[in-house]
Amino acid sequence: MSHGGSEETAEPNLMSLLDLVLQLLMFFLIVANFVEEQNNRDIKLPEATTAVPIDKEENEILALFVAENGELITVDEGNFDDRTQIEGYVDRVYKARVRNFGQEAVDKMSVVVKGDNRAEFEHIYRVMLAAKKAKFNKIELRANLPGGK
Repeated sequence: MSHGGSEETAEPNLMSLLDLVLQLLMFFLIVANFVEEQNNRDIKLPEATTAVPIDKEENEILALFVAENGELITVDEGNFDDRTQIEGYVDRVYKARVRNFGQEAVDKMSVVVKGDNRAEFEHIYRVMLAAKKAKFNKIELRANLPGGK
């Protein structure tokens, strides 16, 4: 059965596809912004001599920044330079994470200490020790790769 001499081709509606692409673009821009916020521009990490790949199994990372003068820089409660204040802050974070995510999730969590390369190691060790006292299991020290990456 023929419909006369005209052939019509069906063209898909591309508006919904364009909407999906724009939503994906906005999602990735927002996610990239959150990843960038995890880095503190004031902290200059030491350069690593060897590189170890980051464990893909990490569920959650708690980043602790140590400034050149030895202060622990926090986003929510300001800066701490006293050992007791640092231990108290890390302990409060630990308890809040257990309350919010459960003990099993916190056991898989990694605490990443990012110390300024001009800070004395004593200050960095003090923060690592506070994380250990708070009962975090996985504590890591991060450095920049050669070339500033």
